[in-house]
Amino acid sequence: MHELQDQDFIAYSPESVLNRITSDLCRQAGFQPRITQVVGETSTMLAFVAAGSGIAVMPSSVRAFQLDGVAYREIDNVPPVELAVAWLRGHRSALLQNFLDVVATATADASAPPGTPAPADERLLPS
Repeated sequence: MHELQDQDFIAYSPESVLNRITSDLCRQAGFQPRITQVVGETSTMLAFVAAGSGIAVMPSSVRAFQLDGVAYREIDNVPPVELAVAWLRGHRSALLQNFLDVVATATADASAPPGTPAPADERLLPS
């Protein structure tokens, strides 16, 4: 991170956990990030990076968005970010269950074999 101290940063809003992580990483490297743009949306952040307005710390899932001129690099020693899924209590639909199945697959414990289904008590609807 130290090599990035002279770069302009594009950051999420101050209340974002990713903003805090960016600031912590920079502080640990001995500098404060020079934030030149604050955004609320990842797509906006990517657009600023693609336009050459600065660099950004983003979730690794953003790599799925390939934009001309945008390069992605892993950052070592980044703390994990816990996420949750919320839905309207009592809402039951196949679409919701499919989404929950995708989330369960995408977030499966690394020690579980690929494709292992979520435990039955974590499913919203019966199979």
